Amino acid sequence: MSSPKSGHTVFTKSLFRAGNECLTKLYYRSRDDYAENGSHLPYMAHNAFNKQMLGLLLKRSLPTGYVVENGSYSEMNCTTEQRLEQSDVVIYNASFLIDHLFAKVPVVVKKGQQLDAYFVQTRAVRSLKPNLRNRNGVIRAKWVDYLLEIAFQMLVMERKYPDWEIRPWLVLPNRKEKCGTDNLDLKLAELKKNRKVGAVQIVEMTDYSGIWAKIPVSTYVRDIREGSYL
Repeated sequence: MSSPKSGHTVFTKSLFRAGNECLTKLYYRSRDDYAENGSHLPYMAHNAFNKQMLGLLLKRSLPTGYVVENGSYSEMNCTTEQRLEQSDVVIYNASFLIDHLFAKVPVVVKKGQQLDAYFVQTRAVRSLKPNLRNRNGVIRAKWVDYLLEIAFQMLVMERKYPDWEIRPWLVLPNRKEKCGTDNLDLKLAELKKNRKVGAVQIVEMTDYSGIWAKIPVSTYVRDIREGSYL
């Protein structure tokens, strides 16, 4: 007889993703006696590394902010709450916990009661203003999973701060833009190693605004919630 795993009292984005793919996965993820297949781990590690690199570059474009260090869900949530007491603030790895739901956002920028949340993905686009819809106005299938995850994280944040205006942004690399810095990947990797996140001296670049596309996705999230993407 299988027994429930300890410590799985918080519903995270990864559990949301697993349940969205197959509800049975949630059952097996909650059991101690069912080992997870590790064949996909190298790919996930590579994807996570790329996300971290893009996230570091995004942080470089913003005013110096505060980093929420890894810890327990409650600790990260508490640190975020304390930082958000400021009227204007930038927070990296902002963490939100409410009703056993947890969301972790790479970058949030707060101005008054307006919060811009930036979600980083590594799927490259060919424009600074890509259209995520097809000719019929329906969200393209390749973007649905990303937007579903953003919709889940937005749900958590809106429950946490129902009186705030929270605006989601999807940040993607722009493959048509040339990088203005030699060996940028190595510099970012060294930065990650040294944990100098948010420091002004991160990377010397003349102009990096075209390296990624920042897409406002509020209307896409609304369509996801309404089920009009199906």
